[in-house]
Amino acid sequence: MNATIDNVKKGKKKLRVVLTGSGIRDDVNRAMNEVIPLIKDQAELILVDKNGKEDFSTINADLIILFGGDGSLINVAGRLKGNQVPVLGVNFGKFGFLAEYEFLEFLSDLNTILQGKFEISERMMHKVAVNRAGVSIFESYALNDSVISRSHFSRIIKVSLEVNNQYCTRYHVDGVIISTPSGSTAHSLGAGGPIVHPTMDATIITPICPHTMSMRPLVLPGEFPIKLTLIEKTDTVALTIDGQNMQELKVGDIVNIKSAAEKMLLVVSGRRTFFDRLQKKLNWSGHSNIK
Repeated sequence: MNATIDNVKKGKKKLRVVLTGSGIRDDVNRAMNEVIPLIKDQAELILVDKNGKEDFSTINADLIILFGGDGSLINVAGRLKGNQVPVLGVNFGKFGFLAEYEFLEFLSDLNTILQGKFEISERMMHKVAVNRAGVSIFESYALNDSVISRSHFSRIIKVSLEVNNQYCTRYHVDGVIISTPSGSTAHSLGAGGPIVHPTMDATIITPICPHTMSMRPLVLPGEFPIKLTLIEKTDTVALTIDGQNMQELKVGDIVNIKSAAEKMLLVVSGRRTFFDRLQKKLNWSGHSNIK
């Protein structure tokens, strides 16, 4: 759901802002230093995080401004751990599907943003847990995807899939990607998965190099819980969350994935639609004039 939110609360004088980005990058460091006095002039800058290691899970802020790419924004989402603070991404990466503001656009909108007036896109997240012999050994949120995959040189793995407490199938694959709509344009797309509008409530399951060609990506209602059980392996198999957090899996481990109650609150510029971004980022623009 997209909504224009006026975040200025009655009686609150200034927005509480966090500024974060990779300070080891010269361009990011210069940009952060440029906007710090601008933010301080109109808002309460409660934290400047240039090492990317601050815990945001309990931070009391009205807005997090990130200077970085999509990977950096996913990292911030992981550090929030479900804490619903709006995140505005200023793109210093290559793709910019999530961090969609360009720096000059951000500077142009900064005064309005610091008044607490900005557009928010609510993004579905997954809550992921690994159960081993009846004990939970790993928990995480996933903004983009969860991937069960083998090491580079091992043979195929076998994974059983249950959907909404019903047996679905057994995969013989190199791996399985369980994606949110936001993640449908990431790893899942590269494995042949569909593009799903990011504001939808859905789960996409995409097999990687399935042994049977009839195994195709599956799009499911977001409220359906997913259960994957590793039933056979020949080498290292791991669960990777958003390309950043990893948990090694053993035979018999159960990966439970469900829609998280919390949403990722992503600040969007309103300058372009999702389809505009597809045209630009996936080079669809060459077909835009075909009638």
